[in-house]
This record gives sequence, C-alpha cells and structure tokens, in this order.
Amino acid sequence: MFAPRYTLKVGDLIIEMGPPKNKAEIEQLAELMSNPKITRYMGVLSGFTPDDEADWYEKVRTSDDDIVWTLFDITDGKRTIIGNTALHGSKLPMKTFVSGFQISRPEYWGKGIASATHRVRTWHAFNREGAISIRSAVIEPNVGSRRALESVGYVVVGVERNKKLDDGVYEDQLNLECINPSPESWRQWWHGDSIPKKFRDARMRTQSAIDWVREEVKPLE
Repeated sequence: MFAPRYTLKVGDLIIEMGPPKNKAEIEQLAELMSNPKITRYMGVLSGFTPDDEADWYEKVRTSDDDIVWTLFDITDGKRTIIGNTALHGSKLPMKTFVSGFQISRPEYWGKGIASATHRVRTWHAFNREGAISIRSAVIEPNVGSRRALESVGYVVVGVERNKKLDDGVYEDQLNLECINPSPESWRQWWHGDSIPKKFRDARMRTQSAIDWVREEVKPLE
C-alpha cells in the first residue's frame, strides 16, 4: 500500500512523502533509476522501463505487506519526483519491518532529505504500525546512507562480506537495526538481557527523531 501523505521542511526545500497522484508521476522513476550512479547502491544491474514502474505501482497499490512513500520536491509549487522510501513486512515473531530508501536524483544528495524522511518513517513504523524494530542495510562505501540511518538510532549489528561487486571491487554490506524506544517495546525486545551501550545511546537518538516529527511534520492528525 502507499502510505499517508506527510509534508516536511528540509533546509530550503519542502518535501512531500506520500502516494503518487497518478501512474505518470512514478513512470519518471524508470529513467532516473536506470542511472548507474543510482543502481550501484541498489544492488541491481538492470535498467528500468515505464512498464516496470507501472507494474511496481500496481504491486504496491494492492500489497498488504509493503508501506511505500514516493518523495516529491514541492518547494516551488511543482511536483518533482526525487525517490521513494518503504517499510517491508517481516515474518519474525515480533513485528519488524525492513526499510528501504533511495533518492534517484543525485542533485538532491547531501541535503538532509534522507535523515528527515527516516525520522518520519521511523515515527510511522513505531507509533502508527506498532513495530518493535526496523532493519536496514547499506553497502559499506555508502557513508552518507549509513550516517542518515545512524542519526535516527540505527545500530550496525553485522557485516556481510563481499555482498556486491562494483567496478571490479567487492564491497561489504552493513546490516543495521533500530529498536522502538517506548518502555514496553524496549522490555519486549531485550527481555532482561544486558543492553549494549551503543543501543542505549541509539535509543535517545530514536526518541529525538520521533519528537522532531511530532513537532515539525504536518499533518499528523
């Protein structure tokens, strides 16, 4: 399913997270996501066609397992699609999502959009969906994506060596987790185990991210 619509300010930009208004909007992603600058971080080798994006649109629209936001720059009253982010359902005993994110226009990299949308996605997962944790992964050279995840409380919990080959170089994948900071979820997750300091520190960052969404993002009714 496509997620509810949220609007947030990121620097001088106004970013909209939500469903596309029509298929034509998401068909623009086909060309954007065929750029090797983008696909090198997605772990895919193929290009995309408008039909691929139309199929993706229908799959998301009818899915009960995926929660997807398309991302638009609406700063000047135009709707420029710049990427998407998602929560994918997990079959683990505790309600856990696997998250994904990509900005398909390199000119929007490094502007804080990832960190801001991660905050909204995290708030939605924990406070609207009742998730206990969120898992994500980044290719190790993608330092910006790792920092964006860590800024909202994700912690590296494992490394998969040689996960991807890029320009003849094998690259590792970092696996990360973010835990719902609420007292009840915290108790459920750790159930009496000793809690590593890196998770205690991350908990404060996650709570700060959630508080930021409550103050800065509208509508949350």
